[in-house]
Amino acid sequence: MKASAEEYTTLLSDVRKSYRLLHDYQKLVMNSLKYISTELDIPFRGGWSKFSNPQPRSGAGSLTNFAWDWLGMYHYEFRFDYRSGNHRGINVENKNFVTLCAILINDSGFYENQDANRNKENLQTFQPVEESKSKMLFLLFDGPWKPPRQLIENNLVKQLVAPNADWPKDLAEDNIHGFCCEVSELFEQESTDRIVSRILASAKTHGVPLYRRGESPYEIASKANE
Repeated sequence: MKASAEEYTTLLSDVRKSYRLLHDYQKLVMNSLKYISTELDIPFRGGWSKFSNPQPRSGAGSLTNFAWDWLGMYHYEFRFDYRSGNHRGINVENKNFVTLCAILINDSGFYENQDANRNKENLQTFQPVEESKSKMLFLLFDGPWKPPRQLIENNLVKQLVAPNADWPKDLAEDNIHGFCCEVSELFEQESTDRIVSRILASAKTHGVPLYRRGESPYEIASKANE
């Protein structure tokens, strides 16, 4: 049945509301990650879209691109790291990194439906919205640059977003450590501070030299010598 002009008007109003809601939501996520970056004094180095291709730059792209390609933060990796010669005196060997990744999984619906016929362009093959999850995954590692390809293996994403999930063996064996939390934990400073504490606890447990701002051994020694 053909939609009426009134229905199209309502639809487009909802679209405008959705874009504005996404703007505010994405700004909130970015501000929270900026706060974590500041608390740990670890620089942001860039990001990668994990579900689709990167959003086409000006003068690029094709009308055959996935619609998802224009919605890159749907599932996105934000990467922060220390490199050799960093201002905090953290020991990083040449061509190695001390890395923190924050991987935003806004909608687990595609990954949680294990049907072989699922399709990124067919939303009917996604798990229902009410049964899907919105998660933030924090990863830590110390050593050569690692793109954690295991994360886009569908069964691993499904495992990570499950309640009380064990840390995947594939990641632990690759010396990648961390935890998964609800995106809603980024919405308030108190809960974001708890995330910072969890990151530091994980770093200490696994020997990753990550410290709160001003608390690296070099910074403490510098203060003592002032």
